[in-house]
Amino acid sequence: MEKYETAGRFVLGFNNIYHWTDVPSIVSVDYLVLFDPYAKSVPDASSASPGIKIGFSNTSLKSQFPDQMKPYCYFRNAMQNRFKGM
Repeated sequence: MEKYETAGRFVLGFNNIYHWTDVPSIVSVDYLVLFDPYAKSVPDASSASPGIKIGFSNTSLKSQFPDQMKPYCYFRNAMQNRFKGM
């Protein structure tokens, strides 16, 4: 209990994101990762594989799904090239 910098110290870890959304996502370098624990929104998601990891660098993902990719672009990410962070 002395490690204040530890994630989840007060049991407030990543799982709290499910209070905000049913399908949280993370953009990491070349990938968009979607978590779907209920297997209701992500195609081919199941309880054994509850999500998807999509490579977006050098693809047409942004032009195929412009509405879905638009929120990620607000973070200086073109969703077409490697994301180097903010």
